[in-house]
Amino acid sequence: MKYVFLSLFFLILIFSCNKEKKEKVKMKYFTEANQINLLHYTEDFSDMSWTKEYVIVKDNKAISPKKRPSADLIDLTNKADSRIYQMVPTLSEGSYAFTVYLKAFEGESGLFPITAFCKGKNGKYVNALVDINSENWTRATIKVSQDSVGDILVYPGNLRVKDYTLTKAYVWGGQLEKLNTILDTPKPYVGNDIIE
Repeated sequence: MKYVFLSLFFLILIFSCNKEKKEKVKMKYFTEANQINLLHYTEDFSDMSWTKEYVIVKDNKAISPKKRPSADLIDLTNKADSRIYQMVPTLSEGSYAFTVYLKAFEGESGLFPITAFCKGKNGKYVNALVDINSENWTRATIKVSQDSVGDILVYPGNLRVKDYTLTKAYVWGGQLEKLNTILDTPKPYVGNDIIE
């Protein structure tokens, strides 16, 4: 007991003597209000945070828009309703943008299907067919309005969308962000849970 008291006494003495030299530690709490990207593992579509239904994901198969070998290939050809998605639970009402970078498999071009779904009171799917090619990255965007607190699901590949012409694409940089209004432009990509 005597040693614990002395240790505590010296610890207090050290802190009080170095009062001016102490650095402040800033804690950053990520909330919907201050975090740009609400998704996890935004460059790793093989991670368990992405639900895969009849989808093959091959890691790091292409050079990303940031010039790193971190873009994944998603292959939806296994089944007619193949899809990959991530759910972000309990988001407040308001406007959101889902963005993802897409590029067609070598030598291909066409329409690749993506989706965003707001559960809210009146759940609503918003689908898009993104025109992509194998030469350039395209940042696809879907905007949604959440009418009450609820989950939002984003699908960087969804064969339940009709009229697609491509079932494979390179994907990178998924982002879900809250907008001030539905007319706002999405912010530049900010990665989350990146493993380099």
